[in-house]
Amino acid sequence: MESGEPHFPVQINLYFWLNDILDLVGQAKYADAKELLELWWQNPGLLTVPRWSGGSADEWLHDPIQNSRCVAAYATALRKYMSEVDRNEVGNVGRRKSVGSHRTDVISLPCKGQVAIASMRFAAGEVILKEKPLALQPLFGQANLEASLVCAGCSRMLGDAAAHWRQLPEENRSPFPESGFTEEPSELCPCPGRSCQAVFCSNACRDRALSGHHGLLCNALLNEEQRKAYGKISELYRKAQNCHVLLAIHLAAEVIAKARSTDLPLEEILENHGASFVSGSSLHGGGLGVKGVEDLAKNAEALFRPFYKDLPVAEEIHRCVVSPEALNHRLNMLDLVCVKASFLSPHALALRQAEKDVDQPLASFANTSTGKQLARAYTASAVVPWVARCNHSCIPNILVDFEHEGSDGVFCTVTASRAIASGEELTMEYLPVVGMSFKERQEGLLRQWGFQCECPRCNADSSLSEEDVAFVCFGCESFREVEEDSCPSADEHPETLQC
Repeated sequence: MESGEPHFPVQINLYFWLNDILDLVGQAKYADAKELLELWWQNPGLLTVPRWSGGSADEWLHDPIQNSRCVAAYATALRKYMSEVDRNEVGNVGRRKSVGSHRTDVISLPCKGQVAIASMRFAAGEVILKEKPLALQPLFGQANLEASLVCAGCSRMLGDAAAHWRQLPEENRSPFPESGFTEEPSELCPCPGRSCQAVFCSNACRDRALSGHHGLLCNALLNEEQRKAYGKISELYRKAQNCHVLLAIHLAAEVIAKARSTDLPLEEILENHGASFVSGSSLHGGGLGVKGVEDLAKNAEALFRPFYKDLPVAEEIHRCVVSPEALNHRLNMLDLVCVKASFLSPHALALRQAEKDVDQPLASFANTSTGKQLARAYTASAVVPWVARCNHSCIPNILVDFEHEGSDGVFCTVTASRAIASGEELTMEYLPVVGMSFKERQEGLLRQWGFQCECPRCNADSSLSEEDVAFVCFGCESFREVEEDSCPSADEHPETLQC
């Protein structure tokens, strides 16, 4: 192959090559990992061979010198990464704090803050931990969507397909199918407050919400001044178009509710509700700006002060929970650490299956615009304490998902996407990075999260010349187009959050 000819995206091969080597290391198959590394050293033409191709590497050889440079850069980055894993494993770096039943640790690393690392080996597909989110808030644009059919406590979809169909605008709405849906209508547990429209999936979920945030935000429990303040907070949320404005208020309500109902020190309550999470240093306040954050704090105090004014820690609550500084910190923190939780109702799952199977009774309805609307996932922004300490990597090793477990509510499940070595940092992808070029990854992360990635892939790419980077990243865009056509829609990727 002559220089300049099209080839299979090198970036894709390098991604899976790194992933395969790290998977072998995670399984303690060091000889196999070394053999795979040597294979690439000796056959640099593998860079441009499709992984599923049976062709010879020589047939696809682009430029042996250039190929060797790229392999060398990635091998060097890989060795550097493994030395960092070794240092974490022996405990010579950072302050260690065991979490998750001693299966993981939290350590402090320079320039990274607190990060989660594995304190044991994990096999690919193994569940690392399950954890309840601190709070959930529908993404902007879904806050009022089917609000009467979503649990206000855990975001479980309520009601049957017909109920959700009736909530769609009548204009251009396809007729509801006479048969095909087999789900049983779920029971709705309304809030006991007569003027409150919130509904819950169970009495247990309702009781948890009333003893926490909903007990301080329920419209039926607020006086006129508090209702006006909450209304102004909602206006600020709509102005910013950022669900984290309401999520910050939700967390503040949880803290105050806990301070009212327990004897725990306020410092401990704050620590358990994200006080130690990293926060951006900017003053954008979730898109509100300085004036917007001040208005938010003013209305938050009017909303919450009747609930905490008589507590011994009233002054501390004002300073640490509802002051402009506290809310600005919380908004910036939420923009950095939240993950997207996607939930599918039984009828949405049935419609997605029917869309692929033309023989199913629902097939024709599933392929209408109405059917596609009903098949959408309900998405929320979630604060999960352990996941909040997981950094991004362009070669990640964990997957994050959300599921409801009966009356216990919603849980976040963290699973190993490949074998993970003890001492290895546990990382997720903030962006769908497999087919993204180095430039696209760096620009996207800097724009949305304010940092530049230094994972093994990015360290390798940053050491390459512009010519070599162009070679490595060639064809990524075309690969993504094919990948997007064959992969689930974006709303099924809980790690990617855009509020």
